[in-house]
Amino acid sequence: MNTRGIANLVFLVAATCPLVLVAAPPNAEITYLSQFGAQSNNGPAGTFSHPIGRALDSENMLIISEWGNSRVQRCDYTGECEIIISDLDFQPTRLAVDSQDRILMSGWPDHHEITICTPDGECPSAFGTFGGEEPGQFIDPSDIAIDHLGRIIIADRQNDRIQICDYEGNCTAFGTFNSGPGALPGEFWEPAGLLLDGTGRLFVGETGDEVVSVCNVSGACVARMGELGTGNGQFKTPSSLGMTSRGDLVVFESSNHRLQLCDISDYDIAGDCIIYGEAGNGDGQFMFPKGFVDEQDRIVIADEDNHRIQILQITYLDEPTDFRINAGLNDAWFSPSTGGQGFIITVFEDIGMMFLAWFTYDSQRPDESTEAMLGEPGHRWLTAFGPYNGNVANLDLTLTSGGLFDSGVPMPVQVNDGTVSVEFEGCNLGMVTYNIFSAGLSGLVPIERIALDNVPACEARSGE
Repeated sequence: MNTRGIANLVFLVAATCPLVLVAAPPNAEITYLSQFGAQSNNGPAGTFSHPIGRALDSENMLIISEWGNSRVQRCDYTGECEIIISDLDFQPTRLAVDSQDRILMSGWPDHHEITICTPDGECPSAFGTFGGEEPGQFIDPSDIAIDHLGRIIIADRQNDRIQICDYEGNCTAFGTFNSGPGALPGEFWEPAGLLLDGTGRLFVGETGDEVVSVCNVSGACVARMGELGTGNGQFKTPSSLGMTSRGDLVVFESSNHRLQLCDISDYDIAGDCIIYGEAGNGDGQFMFPKGFVDEQDRIVIADEDNHRIQILQITYLDEPTDFRINAGLNDAWFSPSTGGQGFIITVFEDIGMMFLAWFTYDSQRPDESTEAMLGEPGHRWLTAFGPYNGNVANLDLTLTSGGLFDSGVPMPVQVNDGTVSVEFEGCNLGMVTYNIFSAGLSGLVPIERIALDNVPACEARSGE
């Protein structure tokens, strides 16, 4: 099969087509697994005083900061730890670990900067100054995240904004202060917790307004979820966030001493969460929890005032699917979170192969002065082709360039530049996983059909 010929298919993504999304609490359970740690004042490795920052390095080791002991430990999941940074001149709070295992930390008191440490514990650099007007100035910076381009995203808590910086401290900022029911997406009150997901969404936990905002690193914000309270989908100090393999959001509430696992498919989470935990010092009880979710859906919690680390497990209870890829999947697909983009998928059952075309945009917007004769300079289209088995297709990603509109001369050039896998849970639900080598991009895109006309044909074929 010649992919160049197939790539001539024309597709217009009808991203404005309305969809009715039905949300409900995730079909999952949360169970207690284990814990380690005990309270100490500068005691041996594996003991803690107010653990708060937590992240994973490239070897899946836990990196944990303790503001009470002004140090950082490296631990495995059984509690075997080593002290890697000690005697800091500030109390470290939140941290992140980058692709080179460098540790980036915020802290207090009067530590209005981001400290950068090497994997072996040296801390040679920092950036940021005290202030509130210019990018690169901070007041009580809180959580830190790092995107796939190596940009550092910082919750500038008392300045009620988000800053995006490089390692030299060159920053841009977005967000303004507003509070209460009239606040709009992009208006913050004490942003403290950050989470970047595989689709480019940036989730911001606001401890002043007790909501979680949904944005991207360019400053476009689309939703605010939750409100102050103790009910299902209500928060009190949502100071850290995590995401499961299914795309459900975990919100860690410091002042409610619990976490919630929420279906965020339509951003209206009222009643759509599972509540776990309460105040206390027993198994599955917390005092000011901060946490994250790893790739195995384990919840790792820095149980701050209990001076320990707790580990929980999320287990999804869906019945195993016997769904198999078939030609009934041939259709236009898209993700509701990225309107104006989408996929066309064609299954060739007679040869057991799948073709995918992805109509999207560049990873950064081109300069406004850039012009194009047809379309606009930011448009991108990618193609992928490969075999499928069961409900999963593993495809080679191809970049095509060098051609002209409606002309065979010059001949376009095609280069393999990554991989795409597509996993289907049914006739209207799939997940695209991508890895684009040249751009250093990887992530997940949940997809569904633009229209449901072909679902009956797909269901009939899958039942054969």
